[in-house]
Amino acid sequence: MLAVQIVGLILIILGIILILARALAGESNVIIPGVTIKAPTSVLVLVLGVLVFLFPVSPWWPVAGNPSASPAASPSLTPTPTPSPTPTPTEQALCIPRLITPADDAVLDNGRTDGSDTVTWAFSWTACPEADAYELFVIHPPSTLPVVDRVFNLTNYTRRAHGSYVIDANRFGWTWKVRARSGGQWGNWSAIRTFDVEPVNTD
Repeated sequence: MLAVQIVGLILIILGIILILARALAGESNVIIPGVTIKAPTSVLVLVLGVLVFLFPVSPWWPVAGNPSASPAASPSLTPTPTPSPTPTPTEQALCIPRLITPADDAVLDNGRTDGSDTVTWAFSWTACPEADAYELFVIHPPSTLPVVDRVFNLTNYTRRAHGSYVIDANRFGWTWKVRARSGGQWGNWSAIRTFDVEPVNTD
């Protein structure tokens, strides 16, 4: 582009010189040794020089070295894809344990009124990947105080109460549920199961 502008500048200077020479000579034509330049030619040289200087690049000018080639297009940049972040436990659904035993509506152990027996209740549930703890909750509605509300790192728990028993009025409608903890976050509770207790002094 700079070389083209230099050529245009040279043509402008040449055109001005020719016009001045013609004006000083008082002739319509300028005679240079061996060459006779007519007035219109000097004007054309000046105009051509101005055009070349002001418009050094034209979409119709051929590219050097390849007359038929068009100007090369700028390469497009393809953005590098950003990997999706790994969701944290709070951003994805946490595993919910599935209850195993006791089965729904099962009948569990009861003690004796003389206190000579041990009441044994066994609970188990499925493990959750990445879980570091489980909470077991056992209660007899409408009571607000659970008999079991503990956190374990195992998937089973056996409650043993020696010398105790459940009175007949509280034998029915016990419930239990479990939830898992992962990465410091607690998931949702499992489905609730119910169980009853056998009559006192059964064994």
